[in-house]
Amino acid sequence: MTDSAAAPDADDARRRAGAFDRPPLILFRSGFRAFFLLAGLQGAFAMALWTLWLSAPAGGALGAAADPVGWHAHEMLFGYTVAAAAGFLLTAVPNWTGTAAAKSWTIVLLATLWLAGRVGMWLAGIIPAWLTAALDLAFLPTLIAVLATALLPVRNRRNHVFLLLLSVWWLCSLLDHVAFMGLEPSGTYARRLAVDVAAIMMIIVGGRIVPSFTRNWLKARGRTDSVRVDTGLERVSILLAFLVMILHALGAWDWMVGLVALLAGVSVLWRLGRWSGFSTLSEPILFILHVGYGWIGFAFLLEAASLLADWVPYTTAWHAMTAGAVGTLTLAVMTRAALGHAGRPIVAAPLTIAAYVLVNMAALVRVFGPLIKPEGYTSLVVAAGWLWALAFICYLIVYVPLFLRPRADGKPG
Repeated sequence: MTDSAAAPDADDARRRAGAFDRPPLILFRSGFRAFFLLAGLQGAFAMALWTLWLSAPAGGALGAAADPVGWHAHEMLFGYTVAAAAGFLLTAVPNWTGTAAAKSWTIVLLATLWLAGRVGMWLAGIIPAWLTAALDLAFLPTLIAVLATALLPVRNRRNHVFLLLLSVWWLCSLLDHVAFMGLEPSGTYARRLAVDVAAIMMIIVGGRIVPSFTRNWLKARGRTDSVRVDTGLERVSILLAFLVMILHALGAWDWMVGLVALLAGVSVLWRLGRWSGFSTLSEPILFILHVGYGWIGFAFLLEAASLLADWVPYTTAWHAMTAGAVGTLTLAVMTRAALGHAGRPIVAAPLTIAAYVLVNMAALVRVFGPLIKPEGYTSLVVAAGWLWALAFICYLIVYVPLFLRPRADGKPG
């Protein structure tokens, strides 16, 4: 091929790439833009729809869903949480491996598959169950394949665990669809394992970034507060969280699960206590990471209290891990990572701080409200739902403009 023949092709490729430098296609320039936006939209509007259904079930805000309760659980675990994880991993893995970020067309494909899953779940009461499952189950294997091309060739294998966890997550989603089809008595089993996967991911990622960011922040301010990282304790906390998941999978006795959950909670909170979290109170975008990590340990302790002594209902522990840990820590990571990768100062805007407060209020109301006032269960769940949705509306107001603008420092991404 001659140079003159090749030149138009090269120019055309540059023009196609350049299209992703302008709104709205700039959303697909990097994983955090597309998936942190999708997670925010899911966090706000899927929760709002669920809350509307609870407020007026006869109106059927989720009338198209075959099982509104199952829909809510599935969409928070495999819609919201998976989107947040995808945005983080698509952005972090290239940094971990020194490889190129996923191409824009790859992110377009991934976002399309994720959205197709949400449409399938919305129409679950109308379209065949197998079609809902097919639409929803296509995303995670594609994400795994994309991440594997970067992770597997690298000698540092500690990040391969994310491929395993994502695979288990996909299996949990498959089992949940099997439950929707009536082939298993309940989807609770699959969703419980999915929560375990989320907990393990949070322990691993949080254990890396929270002490690192804290140490750097303290050092930049000339502070001498100690941030102690114990590799042995890190491994113990991860191992215990894996063991909780395995015991859940095997249907082990409650006392066995409760005992391991107790040890997991203690190990997580012990680690957290060594990171000088209260020294960061003046920096909300950093302190919220400590709060989110604290929810993980607290949720494990509540699970132990439920299984060992029946002090609280099991759903209390469940929502401490989901509404509390997942909600707070994912919001904390998304708000911080988005600023950093957009080349902007890592400072929480007032509405971002409001989002932090609201998501924690939602978790507290959801976890403790029914314990304090059992007769007001539905109204408390509705209140928690609106607080959660409002938190993510605040997040979207601040971050949608950021996702639609080029990096402030002129770098690609």
